[in-house]
Amino acid sequence: MQIDLLGSAVTALLVAGFGLLLIGVYPSKARENTLNLVKHGIFSTIATVVTLISVFVFMIPTFAKTISSTFFTSFSQLPVMWLHAGLGVAALVSAIVMIASWVKEPISELGCAKTFRLMKPALAIWAATIALGILMYFYV
Repeated sequence: MQIDLLGSAVTALLVAGFGLLLIGVYPSKARENTLNLVKHGIFSTIATVVTLISVFVFMIPTFAKTISSTFFTSFSQLPVMWLHAGLGVAALVSAIVMIASWVKEPISELGCAKTFRLMKPALAIWAATIALGILMYFYV
């Protein structure tokens, strides 16, 4: 298997972005500090922007090329690719909703607290999306 340096760099960047999300989430005692919540919001915004850039610059063109280059890539690849794409859209939409709620209100009011019920599912979906992306990168 030939290693794709650009693909490896993008994968590492996305895993690092996910790490930024985790820095703001854990430990739970640190969440009581408003400064840590602001740091989490900033890290979440950076991770989302980096992910959006990588989606539009690398992932969508690769997806389109893969779909158009063969009639059916394979019966195992196609469902994994669509699942990855669907979960990725869900993760990004939920991240954008949460970030928008955080940005539109003063930091002292922590507007993102209104969408806190979205945070754990969004984190799980984001992790599943990254795991599927890594799986596709290495095995598909």
